[in-house]
Amino acid sequence: MRIKKTLFGIGVWCITSVMTMACGGPGYMVSTKAPVSTSHDLATVVFYRPSGLGAAYTSAVYDVTTEKTVFLGGVKGGGKIVAQVSPGNHTFMVSGENADFSYATVEAGKLYYMRIQTRMGFGKMRYSLNPIHSDMIEEVQTKVNRCKRYEKSDESDAWFEKHKDSIENKRSRYFEKWMTKSETDRPSLLATDDVVQ
Repeated sequence: MRIKKTLFGIGVWCITSVMTMACGGPGYMVSTKAPVSTSHDLATVVFYRPSGLGAAYTSAVYDVTTEKTVFLGGVKGGGKIVAQVSPGNHTFMVSGENADFSYATVEAGKLYYMRIQTRMGFGKMRYSLNPIHSDMIEEVQTKVNRCKRYEKSDESDAWFEKHKDSIENKRSRYFEKWMTKSETDRPSLLATDDVVQ
């Protein structure tokens, strides 16, 4: 009986997975070979996902610093996106089956890395944001370089507009839970964690 239940659970997961992939989601991104460059007036944050786990699924990344949720793009397994944001304090969110957050303090003209960690959920992948601190940059640089860069498209922006209400609901529910964590358990990218170029 236990084996039957397990097989049934796997079957449901597989069906749900296929349906999820067919929907496209924020995965309507386009690849680009443009090099990562910084801006004099803005801070540059690279969100990368080195793990091949759940490669067919796309993790959606947002800037939720203000009441307005800003869609930064979708990141596939082995991929990365480059976001240029205003200098100062930010809160970023990644979502899949769940939503997770990270604080960031960034400075204009500087480059920063944020890793998207992947783990198995039920029907979808679950994600978390891990800031890369200054003492970790040398260790991860090769992995960041190997990740394929993607940019948003009209289709990915249209996906965001269509699902905005459910995204806002998930943001609200999971941020409330995230804020119950101790301060030390809420990750934060520091202004001094920039990549030396």
